[in-house]
Amino acid sequence: MARAPSRRNEYPIVWTDVLQAYTTSAAAATPIAVFGAMSFWWMGEHGNPRIDTSEHVWFANDQLAVRFIEEIDFDYAATDATAAMITAAS
Repeated sequence: MARAPSRRNEYPIVWTDVLQAYTTSAAAATPIAVFGAMSFWWMGEHGNPRIDTSEHVWFANDQLAVRFIEEIDFDYAATDATAAMITAAS
């Protein structure tokens, strides 16, 4: 049987590797939880991925140099849509 996702006050709990993990030692001024409407934050791609080639870079070896560039941005619609719980400063 599948386990139901964790919830707190009817809000889903999403575990992440980015925030401070549970520990019994002091972690001064460290964010440990974020609460809010994450739908106001998003990741977006600027344009299309770009592919550049150069036949001159490796000309002596009869090879072709290729570079792939993708520009991704993390943006928000409202900075007050979320709040972070941060441990006390040392």
